Amino acid sequence: MLQIQTTNLSPHQQQALHADFLADEQAYLKMRDVLLPQYRGQWVAVHGGKIVASGANLLEVMEKASAGGGHPFIALVGAEDAAVFRVRRTVFTYDLTYQPFPMPRVTATF
Repeated sequence: MLQIQTTNLSPHQQQALHADFLADEQAYLKMRDVLLPQYRGQWVAVHGGKIVASGANLLEVMEKASAGGGHPFIALVGAEDAAVFRVRRTVFTYDLTYQPFPMPRVTATF
């Protein structure tokens, strides 16, 4: 069976994932072989064991999938290992005196 990137996460990172997302991932894995002929090379969003969105444009698929709520699993059918997303996160302090609303305080060197 195909391995998905969540299996490579540490236990701490896996615990941060929503149970519905993990269930949708497993549903995708079970239906992947059936999806290959029709959806190869397309993005699909699976939620509740069903495809809720599909298409060639990832952002459009994400928008359609998020409109239905929940935590859908999205994959590029037939090229799951080729699509790797890296997210970097940083934390900023905020200048609470800035008006009309607090702004992040960032130091930059050029």
